[in-house]
Amino acid sequence: MQTGEVDIHLMRGFASIDETVPAIIANSADDARARVYTALHELGHLLLILRGSPSNPEQWCEEFAGNVLMPPEPLRAQFQAASGTLLKRIDSVARDFSVTPAAATIRLLRNKHISQRDANEALDTIKGRRRPDDGEGGGNYYSTQIGRMGPAFIRLVFNALENQAVTYPGASSLLGVKVNNFQKLRTYLAKREGLPA
Repeated sequence: MQTGEVDIHLMRGFASIDETVPAIIANSADDARARVYTALHELGHLLLILRGSPSNPEQWCEEFAGNVLMPPEPLRAQFQAASGTLLKRIDSVARDFSVTPAAATIRLLRNKHISQRDANEALDTIKGRRRPDDGEGGGNYYSTQIGRMGPAFIRLVFNALENQAVTYPGASSLLGVKVNNFQKLRTYLAKREGLPA
């Protein structure tokens, strides 16, 4: 389930361990890619209830979510195949695995593909990226969203919307775009892929 009524700084998600109705709650105010990671992390907690808790359940759940979303060998291969600066390579990996750049950075660090120093610098830069609602100018928001989330994820959300598998408010939350701006996002996506708008 999802809720947007709790500040993201207070809760990204949690698992209810009720034996009759176990549940996972994710904060809909969070980035859609981060919600997937949170849901898998919380699923890890429910799995631990079934099989017994390790000495460090938080670390186990982080590793579980990371292994599901970014398996070690494909992660290594994608990172090695990416080109450009370290940040461009991290962004490429994040798009390929449909995760946030921060999650990709942490996973690359844990798998010893980058150093702690490089990870810290990348995370500082990622945190410093401006959001469109911060009142400051910058690049094109729709192009940025496509770059951050990846064209495949955006097409998946639009397909789900067309097939009524997701509501308009749900699609808006997943895409980070208001419903009345969906057509703009579709136009930029078509331009990026060289298709007619």
